Amino acid sequence: TDVVQSVCTTISGKLLFVAFMVLANWAILAILTSVVSDNMIAASSKVLEEEECKDRARSHALKVSRLRALFKEIDTDRSGAISHQEWNDMLQDKGLLHELCDAAALDRRDLQELFNCLAVEPKKNHRPPTSYFTEDEGDLTAR
Repeated sequence: TDVVQSVCTTISGKLLFVAFMVLANWAILAILTSVVSDNMIAASSKVLEEEECKDRARSHALKVSRLRALFKEIDTDRSGAISHQEWNDMLQDKGLLHELCDAAALDRRDLQELFNCLAVEPKKNHRPPTSYFTEDEGDLTAR
């Protein structure tokens, strides 16, 4: 009680007590601000990540839809597969070729290589189904 008495009765004790309270409150406020800021940053980065995921899903769906529409246009006999003749006709159509290259994010050489890989036996008139091109994350990859 002697310590409390000296702090309460002397001016230097009172000033020391006020300084202690100000510093202690400032420290607690700094800690709380840090915790709140950290939580806000974590929440906002989670929201951004979710938005990016939704954007990727929308982009994927759009890409698959676009590729399916292009392959419907290429598949002139509506067989559900692209013949060598249909493929060669598409290669001659500059607009359709450009559109397919753009939608697939591949150049002409890569598209031709992919078609050659999927169309195993040209003599047997093997036709890769259009689903080979539009599955697997929207990329033009074979299964």
